[in-house]
Amino acid sequence: YLSFDIANHFNEFAGGTDPSATPHYEWFPDRDAQRSFVKSYLEVTMNESTDDNESSKSSNDVDHDDIDKRVDALLLEVDGFIMANHLYWGLWAVNQAAIEGCNEFDYLKYGTARINQYYVQKKQAECRQ
Repeated sequence: YLSFDIANHFNEFAGGTDPSATPHYEWFPDRDAQRSFVKSYLEVTMNESTDDNESSKSSNDVDHDDIDKRVDALLLEVDGFIMANHLYWGLWAVNQAAIEGCNEFDYLKYGTARINQYYVQKKQAECRQ
């Protein structure tokens, strides 16, 4: 899913894959940065789609109300996948700890941080409703 990939991109801002195994969630992009990224992504893909169809519509002709609606809709999906992404990588890390151990990288510390962040994000989402 595109939304999962974008959520993963945003979550990767926090790092945590260095030897400390500690994500820095204060580095997570704020809503304005998320919006800017998604808007740029959609403008580029919409223009590529237009180019593929050999239309004469230029990037200046993009309907800004339409793009804003698409940005809002995509960000809503991304919000849900941010939580799913934390669970995915948190459970992956627990599995890696069982398979590889934690001598070279503290998978349990990383997995715990990701799963804990899932609960932080979940609580924030509940407060927005």
